[in-house]
Amino acid sequence: MASAAAAGSAGLLAVAWAGPYLPAAAVAWLWLRRVLRRAPVPPADRDDAPPAPGPVGPREFWGFTLPRSAAQVAQIGIQRSGIVLVAAVQGAAAAAVFTAGTRLLVAGQFATQAVQFAAGPRLAEMLALEDREGTARLYRSATAWLICLTWPLFLPTVVYAPLVMEVFGPGYATPAGTGVLVVVALAQMASAALGMGDLLLTMAGRTGWNLANNLLALAANLALCLLLIPPLGAVGAALAWAAAIGVRNLLPLVQLHRTVGVHPFSLRWTAAAGACLVWFGGVPAVCAAVWGTTVPSLAVALAAGGCGWTVTVWRLRTLLDLDGLIPRRWRRGRP
Repeated sequence: MASAAAAGSAGLLAVAWAGPYLPAAAVAWLWLRRVLRRAPVPPADRDDAPPAPGPVGPREFWGFTLPRSAAQVAQIGIQRSGIVLVAAVQGAAAAAVFTAGTRLLVAGQFATQAVQFAAGPRLAEMLALEDREGTARLYRSATAWLICLTWPLFLPTVVYAPLVMEVFGPGYATPAGTGVLVVVALAQMASAALGMGDLLLTMAGRTGWNLANNLLALAANLALCLLLIPPLGAVGAALAWAAAIGVRNLLPLVQLHRTVGVHPFSLRWTAAAGACLVWFGGVPAVCAAVWGTTVPSLAVALAAGGCGWTVTVWRLRTLLDLDGLIPRRWRRGRP
C-alpha cells in the first residue's frame, strides 16, 4: 500500500487494497477444509443422534444469500452517500469535515463485529432448535456486551469532541465538525443499545425483511440529506445518517418482537448502560468542566473512568453474563 501510494498510481493503489483478499480467501478455504475433516461425525444408528439436515437447493441458497448481499450494498450506500451529497452541495471542504467526523465509525465497528462473530452462529443454532428462551438470553447478553464495548469510546468523544476533531487538523475542529462527531457518536450509542437486531433477523432466515429495512434506511438517508444538507451542511448529513441508523435498528426491533418474541432490554442492559454513563460520561464531564477539553483532562478522565468501569464490570460480571468469557483461573472458586 505504501509503495503504491508513493508511486502515485491509482491503479496500483486499488490492487494493493484488494489484493490481500485473494490469499486470505485461499487460507480461509484451506482452514475450513481442515476443520471439516477433523469435525466428529455422529453415528447414524444412535437414537439420540440429531437428524441429518436435508440438502439445500439453489432456490433456498440464493433466496438467503442474495438479499443479504444486497442489504450489505445498501449499508455501504448509507455510509457513503452523505459524503457524495455534501461534496455536491457544500463543496469538498465540507465533505472532508463530514468524512473526518464519521471516521469514529470504524473503531466502533470493530467491537460490533467482534460480538456479532461470536454470537451469530450460536443465535442461528438456537433459532434452528426453536429455543426462544436461549435466543432471548443471548440477544440481551450480546446487547449488554455491545454497550460495554462501544459506549466507553463514544461517551468521552461526545464530551471532548473539539479535541478529538483536532486530531485531523485545526481546520476540522469547527462547529460543523464537532456537531458531526457528536451526532455520529450518539447515533452509534443508540445503535448499540438496540442490539444487533439485523443479525438476529438474518439468522432467523428473514433476509428479505433485512433487505427491505436497509433499503428503507437508505431511502430515508437520501431524502433527509437532500432536505437537510442545504441549510445545515455536514451536520445535516450527519442527522440524516443518524435517522437512517434509527430506521435500520427500530424496524428489526419491532419485527423480532412480533415474530420471535425477543427484545434486547433487561436488567443487564440497565447495568451496562448505567456503568458506562457514570464512568465514561459523568467522569469525563466533570474533568472537562474543571480542566477544560484538553489532553491532560482527557487522560485523567480516561484513567479514572477506565479504572472505575473495570471494577464495576468485574463486580457485575454475573449479572452481565460475562462469566463465560472469563478464564476459569480468574474466577474465585467458581467452577
